[in-house]
Amino acid sequence: MPTRRAHQQEVARPKASVRRKLLVFGLAAGAAALQIYLANVPQTIHLPQDEVDAQTVAKADNERIEIDEPAVPEGGLLLSYSGQAGEVADLHFDDAIVDSSNASLQSSLKPVNPVPARIGYVSLPSPAGLSAGSPPAGGDTCHTSVEIRRAKGSSAITSLNAFLLNGSANNEQRRELRVWTEGGAPDVEMHTDLPPTAEGTDKPSRTLPGCTKVLQVRPLKDDDSSSLVDAPLIQAPVRLLVPEVKGQKASNPVNTFRIELTPAFANPLKWLSAEDLFAGISLGDAALESRRLRILPLYAENGERLNVAAEGNSSLVLDRLAFSLNALRLRVSGPAAVEIDGKRLGFDFMRFVKQNPILSGVLVLVNGSILLLVKETWFRRVEQDPTGADDG
Repeated sequence: MPTRRAHQQEVARPKASVRRKLLVFGLAAGAAALQIYLANVPQTIHLPQDEVDAQTVAKADNERIEIDEPAVPEGGLLLSYSGQAGEVADLHFDDAIVDSSNASLQSSLKPVNPVPARIGYVSLPSPAGLSAGSPPAGGDTCHTSVEIRRAKGSSAITSLNAFLLNGSANNEQRRELRVWTEGGAPDVEMHTDLPPTAEGTDKPSRTLPGCTKVLQVRPLKDDDSSSLVDAPLIQAPVRLLVPEVKGQKASNPVNTFRIELTPAFANPLKWLSAEDLFAGISLGDAALESRRLRILPLYAENGERLNVAAEGNSSLVLDRLAFSLNALRLRVSGPAAVEIDGKRLGFDFMRFVKQNPILSGVLVLVNGSILLLVKETWFRRVEQDPTGADDG
């Protein structure tokens, strides 16, 4: 009889041990999963925020800004540049059509056919020596401005891309902002105006840098035999229409728009430091609403360093587009999900624990107890009876 009871106990012990091991394993796994979840809780970030602001910068010659689904109605303003004192701006389009209504303003545009072409809105050289020295009294130049709108009757603009190129070795002061859009047909108006200090005076505009403009019209294909046109322009608006393009690839965008900016005078020089911001370029009327913002490698479709997506039915508000010596930057506002280098920003549980000594101590005690329980349950040494007694 004692032998049978001993045998039943020997059979029951392993079953209880398995259940205990499973319970302890579940407790340890649950505790670990809970702490991993708390360390990576997704969270809506209310922008602007310093940590994100530092990332909304695209490095010149290396990265681009992509704005997805900008909220631009038909006829609404997408991007604009307002000419500033002391700088000369030239504009270039890879593919655009000169609006035939321009010909009624100036006879020099009558030979320009309203067909797709490469268009340049460029400045003739200033009088010898003027741009190399200090600015004249008043320190001003002619102001070239441009507005890019979504053409009426066109489809929605699905994305706006922008990146900055630094000056070449021969001209370190030149800066070039390049832009391309997907979807929609951009409608462009550009003009050059005398500075307020020169209006109403007898001073010829050609004596000021950036005042004498020429519209260069070139065929899309280099082997095209159609005529080339260099049309001298009066100070009146010139309108262009950019054909709608869908699915442009970042590796080779087929239709870009360029704003080339150069200081009009050698003294004072511009853009010499990272803190010297140029802010003559605007998004939308005052800001641009969008669903998502990404900072990407210049010629890549993926691999974003920054991904900011609007939460729920809200929109991101983008403004303060500016560039410095070697970077293009903007400000983003609104509730958003933010990823930096692929990691979603959220509640930092570990930092919260480190900042609270009591909670940190409790967590250490709980984890230590669980580890001890796992050790005692799974890794306990089995002790044998030294007498080797047999109940049978």
